[in-house]
Amino acid sequence: MAKNLRLQLKTTVTAAAICSELNKDVYGLKGEETTTAGETYGSSGSEGCGSSNPASQKPGLSLLSDLVCMCATTAGTDSTCLGKAGSNLKYANLTDAKAAAKELLEGCPKHGQSIVTAGSLTTAKALFYAALKDNDGATQTENVILSSKNAAQCNAGANADCVFYKPPKADGTLDIPWLEAIDAAMDQIKTAAAEATVNAKIAAQIAALRSTALAAYIQAEVGDKHSTQIANTPTTVPTQTTAEGDCSQHQTSKKCTDPCKWNENATDKTKKCSLDSKASVEKAGKDGITDLKCTGKEQKDCKDGCK
Repeated sequence: MAKNLRLQLKTTVTAAAICSELNKDVYGLKGEETTTAGETYGSSGSEGCGSSNPASQKPGLSLLSDLVCMCATTAGTDSTCLGKAGSNLKYANLTDAKAAAKELLEGCPKHGQSIVTAGSLTTAKALFYAALKDNDGATQTENVILSSKNAAQCNAGANADCVFYKPPKADGTLDIPWLEAIDAAMDQIKTAAAEATVNAKIAAQIAALRSTALAAYIQAEVGDKHSTQIANTPTTVPTQTTAEGDCSQHQTSKKCTDPCKWNENATDKTKKCSLDSKASVEKAGKDGITDLKCTGKEQKDCKDGCK
């Protein structure tokens, strides 16, 4: 039973699989930072940030790429993100983009480790959606743009501090690779949570089975020991004894037999036949042995001193 329950344990989603999706969100398709065009960064700010026609570009490759788009300029000294002038915040090529990302990460405040849940990712997505485009800007109403108000071109150069994303898909969802990675991670986290609930119930059932089996084993052990103790307890054999009063009832020497003893010289007639204490003890022992020997025999086997 326990073995069958173990086979029902759910393990389709692992922590490693969830981390893999989250890494794709940060670093792009490979799950790690690379300097190959189209993986973590675009070949230039125009490709990575969307330019004026994002449909033919690669905006949203990774969070790192979008971070550089939001903070880089031609001169590399933008202060929008760090609160002070940067030293190498450029997106002219892959090497510049990687260096800019490093500078930005080092300048961002650290909050330590936190637990990633489906809820926390949902909150992060909501904050992102709220920051998308200036709905009052004439050039943004039909476009999906992050940050810069009323602009329809983003290249981390002359047109800085924004990302121009591709048009939404036919189903209305945004065509942003790193956002899709977050959605995939959220789905896996939800699946893992559901499986953990099922596994907890199965574990409780297995624990209950073990407790029941242990209780049965202990009961069997106690029962066996009790039976052994009863079997090894010496049997007390009742013995037949003759009292003094029994002997005094005999009035002739013929009837005064063991363990009684006849005394012809006794003046009191009731004392002529009295109990012989030594003979009485010996007879009691013999009677006990005889009773033990005879007990349980059928009528046809009741002989040799038995009756």
